[in-house]
Amino acid sequence: MTLFRALALVLLLLSMPPGSLRADQPDGRSLGMAISSPEHGDFPSALATAIAAGVTRVPLTFTWLSLEPDPDIYDDRNLAIAALVIPAMGASIDLAITPMVGDHLAVPRDLKGKSFDDPQVIARYQKLLDHVLSVLSDADVQLVLVGVEADVYLGDDSSAWSAYATFAADAADFIHQQQPGLEVGVQSSTYSRLRDPDRWKALDEVSDIIATSYYPLDGLTVRDPTEIATDFDAITALYPGRTIRIVESGFPSSRANGSSNELQADFIHALFAAWDEHADQILSITLWVEHDYSPQQMDQLKQSASDPHSAYVALIGSMGLRLWDDQGAPKPAWTALLQETEARGWQP
Repeated sequence: MTLFRALALVLLLLSMPPGSLRADQPDGRSLGMAISSPEHGDFPSALATAIAAGVTRVPLTFTWLSLEPDPDIYDDRNLAIAALVIPAMGASIDLAITPMVGDHLAVPRDLKGKSFDDPQVIARYQKLLDHVLSVLSDADVQLVLVGVEADVYLGDDSSAWSAYATFAADAADFIHQQQPGLEVGVQSSTYSRLRDPDRWKALDEVSDIIATSYYPLDGLTVRDPTEIATDFDAITALYPGRTIRIVESGFPSSRANGSSNELQADFIHALFAAWDEHADQILSITLWVEHDYSPQQMDQLKQSASDPHSAYVALIGSMGLRLWDDQGAPKPAWTALLQETEARGWQP
């Protein structure tokens, strides 16, 4: 960020009304959202739009490699912006620093080939945690995820699961020593815990919460939103007495995925209705994502996908609750969100 842009951002934030840091609504729940900007917009204005809709927490997700591109060399550019903007606008942060992305490892090059329970891997990750938490020392960090959809990478390798449980336990102990009360968890993919809860037992024992994604899909095709209630019944029954946080949840609007703008809106209504039935256990849901992808992002996605016309590209590209073009007009799903948060008194 150039000095001019940094000063401009400071002036913009100073012109905004001060926010009070709060993660929870009066009923103890909280709504998160992955913030993305429209064509003619920026991060602060996009965040302000989300806060006006009842959002109080913002996810920040980084791979380990992106924060430490070279051994012991840290890249703080995106962290520094977040540390300035998000606290100034009164939102809290859910931080994820993941050593894997899907089925790919994302660690510094000198650590590749080492087991997760290798003392050097554990020590380096904790050193990174210490650095990142110091950069975010003035922010209201509520949660740290030490893995995102870890099951996708760990697969059927029982020894890798065991090693990762040791890695996560040591990370949790370190975080609790640094900041007592800060929640720590490991994020699962949508149906992983329901399919094979025994795999998660060791990780769940060292986690403060049950953290999971929730995308109601059969492959790349949407499921009927009315099935959300059954899914929520199942996950809460599996973890009685445990706090559950749905740290990613979304629903595409593309016809290529069997969906539509109207069905995406139905998803929002069904999600909140199911959430109400388990309000004492599911304490937060983070929606993914505010705006659709830009054409440039879609081009990058097509280049990286095996089939540029696949339903996968359509799914990722249409997950936004608002359009990308111009000022980012709301989709019907955004209108549905406003209706749901207004009904619960969550809008500021």
